Amino acid sequence: MSLKSAVSISLDGNNIVIKAQPRQGWAEAAKRAYENGDDELLIPDVFEDWTW
Repeated sequence: MSLKSAVSISLDGNNIVIKAQPRQGWAEAAKRAYENGDDELLIPDVFEDWTW
């Protein structure tokens, strides 16, 4: 599956305005990742050498 980012580009006087468009399908993709077990952390949540 490929998620793509879209932007809109416009002019505001002498300024070029670039705005990100919300990505479609993220909620569904996150749910599928959870159901498939693809949402596990790739690094430990707490590091061994962490001191308080």
